[in-house]
Amino acid sequence: GRGVAGQTFNGTPGLIPSKLNAGAEYPLNLTCSMPETISDLQNVNVILMLIDADTDRVINANIAHVEVENAIDEVVDDSTLPVEFFDLQGRRINNPKKGTLLIRKQGSKVRKIIY
Repeated sequence: GRGVAGQTFNGTPGLIPSKLNAGAEYPLNLTCSMPETISDLQNVNVILMLIDADTDRVINANIAHVEVENAIDEVVDDSTLPVEFFDLQGRRINNPKKGTLLIRKQGSKVRKIIY
């Protein structure tokens, strides 16, 4: 059967630009949690409405299918990735000098170190 997951929605400030151009597309990528009452995520659709903030009138609406991501595509061992060094201004340092305060990045791990 059909159901509603939520009864009110107050909008998300800044989600789309304040000035829109007719005919232009504004792609969105949203993440949300699903209520436990939904048993089949492959059968979920979302209705998106563009509401005029001054008049509270719906000026456009669309239905979108929910794409379910429930698997890990790949596991990467960060220790096998190359190490990069940056100074505190974010500039890459190719030949770090001993005693220098640096940012060390290896894969998704970032640390502040003294080289």
